[in-house]
Amino acid sequence: MGAADIGYLLAMSHVLDMVGATIVVLLVLMVLAAAVGFLLARLERRRARRINDDLVEMRDQAGRHRRHRR
Repeated sequence: MGAADIGYLLAMSHVLDMVGATIVVLLVLMVLAAAVGFLLARLERRRARRINDDLVEMRDQAGRHRRHRR
């Protein structure tokens, strides 16, 4: 093995390290994005449930005080 071969192997090793690091970073970002999406969906469900409860309560209160016009 000559010096050129060793230099080539070191360069390829460095490239593979960079590719591996890039893949790891992308995987971490994907996991973080999924976690943020899950939390946002959970907050939205909670907000929608609260709005629905408020609407049901308003509907029930309106039914008690309703007057019939003739």
